[in-house]
Amino acid sequence: MKRILIFLVTFCLFFSFTNPNISHGASSDINGHWAEKEMKAIIDKEIMKGYQGSYRPYDTVTRAEFAAFLVRSLNLPKDSVPETTYKDVILDEWYYSEVITASNNNLIQGNDKGLFEPEREITRQEMAVMIVNTLDFMQINSAKSPLNFADNTNIDSWAYPAVQKLVSHEIIKGKPINGELYFAPVDDSTRAEAATVIYNMLKVLYPNSKEIVTSSINRNFSETVNIQSSVSPKVDGAGIFTASQKLVAYYLNPNNFSVSSPEFFQYLDLSKSLGVIDVNEVNNKILTNKGILTNTGQAFINASFNNGINEFYLISHALHETGNGSSALAKGIEVGLDKNGNAVRVTSANRSTLTNIKKAYNMYGIGAFDKDPDKYGAERAYREGWFTVKEAIIGGAEFAKDKYIGAGQNTLYKMRWNPDAPATHQYATHVMWSVIQAKNIKSMMEKTNSLENTALTFEIPVYNNQPDYSPLPTGEAMYAIDTKLTGETGRTTADYLNLRSYPSTATNENIITALPKGTAFKVVGQNGSWYKISQNGVEGWVAGWLIQLDKDLKVSTASIKENGTEEYEEYTGIYGKTTVKNIKLVTEPSSSGTLIKNIDLPVGTEVEILESFEDWYKIRTSNEIGWVSNKTIFLNNLSQN
Repeated sequence: MKRILIFLVTFCLFFSFTNPNISHGASSDINGHWAEKEMKAIIDKEIMKGYQGSYRPYDTVTRAEFAAFLVRSLNLPKDSVPETTYKDVILDEWYYSEVITASNNNLIQGNDKGLFEPEREITRQEMAVMIVNTLDFMQINSAKSPLNFADNTNIDSWAYPAVQKLVSHEIIKGKPINGELYFAPVDDSTRAEAATVIYNMLKVLYPNSKEIVTSSINRNFSETVNIQSSVSPKVDGAGIFTASQKLVAYYLNPNNFSVSSPEFFQYLDLSKSLGVIDVNEVNNKILTNKGILTNTGQAFINASFNNGINEFYLISHALHETGNGSSALAKGIEVGLDKNGNAVRVTSANRSTLTNIKKAYNMYGIGAFDKDPDKYGAERAYREGWFTVKEAIIGGAEFAKDKYIGAGQNTLYKMRWNPDAPATHQYATHVMWSVIQAKNIKSMMEKTNSLENTALTFEIPVYNNQPDYSPLPTGEAMYAIDTKLTGETGRTTADYLNLRSYPSTATNENIITALPKGTAFKVVGQNGSWYKISQNGVEGWVAGWLIQLDKDLKVSTASIKENGTEEYEEYTGIYGKTTVKNIKLVTEPSSSGTLIKNIDLPVGTEVEILESFEDWYKIRTSNEIGWVSNKTIFLNNLSQN
């Protein structure tokens, strides 16, 4: 019964953090040390304590210190009244309660003279015996492994069985010296060695526990926010709206996400296959009614096993990027080779000029840049040779391993934010990308009962001067404001256009007022395809495709005078001619815009250009208004001023 109680107490120790909120900015003496990971894990759990910010990995460990490590590892209630007395364990010493507690629970023993020798350095074979006593206390069965150390004969007989047991559990290893492995039984143990042994012991005691480690980032948090904000991070998954610095700070700060939250799974180490997934569980509980990905569980399991990547991450990533298996990239997009051998997405205009046309599949959004994700994602998949759903699942996993997870960016957080080199080699632009994936992964593990059967490791970055909390902005505060067009004038082109407090149509609660068609305004700023405007002293946001800027109504054509100078003539409208037969009208200037209509017009049909935005034109035909790719319209030699 004692073991059950102790397990529950220790379970709480491992799982009850409210915030990681751990800073190792001052622990430079263990950064880069061979035992850095193990020491930080033990320090984080307050098993090993420091000396005013340093942890002295090369210092030796006393017998009293190691006894204290064991008591703290099990979170044992400390005894103050001894049942066993050591002559040299004095009541006033710092270690008194720890040593007595360890003794009363048979974790340690003294010598035949009634002495514990608390301040003598502990040897490696003494440490082995104390660890085995702890395993016995926790009722862990231990086999005896044959020993192959070059100095086996130097291990005392009273310690030999303990060393055998620790070797079988891989808790303790030897020291390589001149090509041979030595146990060095009477060598003093350093703090780094002791931390490693405790770390390995805890993995044996609690194989399915959460292991939480931290890594120090040698960069100020505020500096990192500025760097990340400079590369146009996005508010939305479609990549339209640029996020504000406050929104970046919220998602960048690890202290905002408690260990009990689903978002905490963005710190999960993804660099190993869990090996606990049943394909039927995956297909029936996760991949049912998931479009092209329905019943593809075995492909994900194979991809995970072959590449040493977390299975749930691969599934979550694919479902997220493909809209649950429904996207064009998931269903396959035709791509062919042009005359130069370049992969080019097939269109009605170029089909006849391409060869070796095949459907290419892309399940993880690899190379699917925001500018035109279908085009670039399909062309990348073609170059990679992903011509079936299975090839895309497995091939994409290989890419994730080679370029990210296997290259050190082994958590969702690192893939999104790359804390060691911010604003470079980041998988996504969406600020919520890693937390969305994290929630999905935890949900999948819960659905398949995998949380209870799996040992998980979480790696949390810690920046210099990292705040305890960064508040989540709401409304307009989430959006950056580009001021390049500040002061420009324009007018509305829609009947009673809604002026909103922030650029979103997801709710009507942000509507300030409705502006009649033709209402004049001044531009305050821009974000994506929306404009912040001022009208009669009232500021708000309007959709860019429902307004007309005055500057866009001025176009010019040049004619050459006899004297060789150019003469320009202004127009109040822009007209162009179609370059393809089929015109695809969509609701907004984006490849993700909703299709209004496919219109068949003879090549060369004249249409009116109402507005332009990046690579898109808003056009008016005889019956319809909508956005089209600028590649389908020729502007009759007119150019915007």
